[in-house]
Amino acid sequence: KEAKADAEKTKAARLLLQQKKAEIEKVTMVPIKKPLPKPTVAPQKTKTVTMNQETLNDKIRVGDTVLITNSQTVGEVIELNGNNISVAFKSIVFRTTLKSVEKISRKEARGVKRSSGGKIDNQLFSDAINKKIGQFNQTLDIRGQYAEEAITLLENYLDEAILLGIKNVSILHGKGNGILRKVVRQYLFSRREVKNFADEAIELGGAGITTVQIS
Repeated sequence: KEAKADAEKTKAARLLLQQKKAEIEKVTMVPIKKPLPKPTVAPQKTKTVTMNQETLNDKIRVGDTVLITNSQTVGEVIELNGNNISVAFKSIVFRTTLKSVEKISRKEARGVKRSSGGKIDNQLFSDAINKKIGQFNQTLDIRGQYAEEAITLLENYLDEAILLGIKNVSILHGKGNGILRKVVRQYLFSRREVKNFADEAIELGGAGITTVQIS
C-alpha cells in the first residue's frame, strides 16, 4: 500500500513470502524424536548383612555391658585402649582384649546372671576366680606345635593370664632350630600387656624357655 501497488515490489514481496512459507513448512515436517523409554530395572533385593563379632566389638564404648566369654562374667566397660579393654565387676577390674568380650544388653546380662545361679553377684564369684587362679598353669608348653598353632595357644593363654591377674608366666618352646622361640618373642613384643620377657635361667632351661612378665 505504501509502494502504491508497485508491481515489481509487490512481486518481490510475494516471492519472499513464499520462500518463508516454504522454510516454515520444511521445519514443521521434521519429525520430532521422542526420548527412548528408560529400561525398567528390576528392584534389587536388600542383602541381609550379618554383623560378625569383630564388627559388633567396633561399637563397644565405655559404659557398655559386656560378657567376658571365657569366664562367662558380665561387667561394665570402664576403659578402651586400642584392642585392649578394662571391664569392671564391682571392685574387680579385668583387663583383656576386645576379641575376648561380647557386647550384650542389660536384659541378656540378667539372663547370664540367672543361669549362673547368682554366683556372679556374690562371694561365690570371687571364690570361683580364686579357684581358677589356683588351677592356672604358669607354664605353657608349645613344643612340637606349628608356628600358627603355637601363636593361637599363646594368645589364648596370655588372655587368660591377664584376665586372672597373673603377672609371671613361662613359655616352654624348646631350643631346636630356634624357630618357635623367634615366633614367640615376635608375638610377645606385639602385646602391650607384656612388660618384659627373657630366657629362663640356664639351670632351669635357658634358651628353651621364655619367661614373661605381664604389666
